Amino acid sequence: NSWKESVAVPMADYREGRLRHHYKERYDAMRNLIDWDHSMRLEPNASIIHVKRYRRWRVSGLAYEYRDSAYSHPNRSLVSYVRGRTKAF
Repeated sequence: NSWKESVAVPMADYREGRLRHHYKERYDAMRNLIDWDHSMRLEPNASIIHVKRYRRWRVSGLAYEYRDSAYSHPNRSLVSYVRGRTKAF
């Protein structure tokens, strides 16, 4: 039961692992890849999305921020745990 407070949920580590898996050997050039994705893929179709907001979303995973809230605790209602067959993640 990962929604219980007694179970540690290191969301920052999970996010870091997903980003490293997605970018693989290009992880060090992540900011450049994000800028390229915005200018070459997103800009022609959705020019209203600002590059700073897009970059923040791609790095942090937070699409919308409400007021001056600090997102210091994970949303446990969205956490699940399934034992995998491989060690990919």
